[in-house]
Amino acid sequence: MAPNRGLMEVVSGGSVETLPKFPSAGAVIFSRGGVLELDFSQGFNGTIGGFASTPGVTEEIDLRDIGFGATTKLAFTEAAGGTSGTLNVTDGAHTANLTLLGQYSTANFSIASDGHGGTIITDPPAMVGSAASPLLAAHM
Repeated sequence: MAPNRGLMEVVSGGSVETLPKFPSAGAVIFSRGGVLELDFSQGFNGTIGGFASTPGVTEEIDLRDIGFGATTKLAFTEAAGGTSGTLNVTDGAHTANLTLLGQYSTANFSIASDGHGGTIITDPPAMVGSAASPLLAAHM
């Protein structure tokens, strides 16, 4: 098996896994839901695009090497120009720095246990009629 370097993977309702021995340096694009499974997220240096769940569609990034617990934290730092940034996720001992294409905010991400010792990240859709979705909010 050759390393997945410089290739583009599309996550579309299924899952794409990068193995610890061959961390990806390519692009991963979400399209219509699915899971990006990163066995060695600390070594992942590709880009992730289209990561934004819409109503009825869930997109997740499973950081299998970042433990979920009381010390698990995440932060998003936007790059100059506002078209990408770095999602930093740490369990206090291990850290993943993921490059996301698009506009995000730390407050929009959710983290949870993946049920196997790792951490799942989602960017849940805005609730209809919420302040986060003002165009859909009820008129007063």
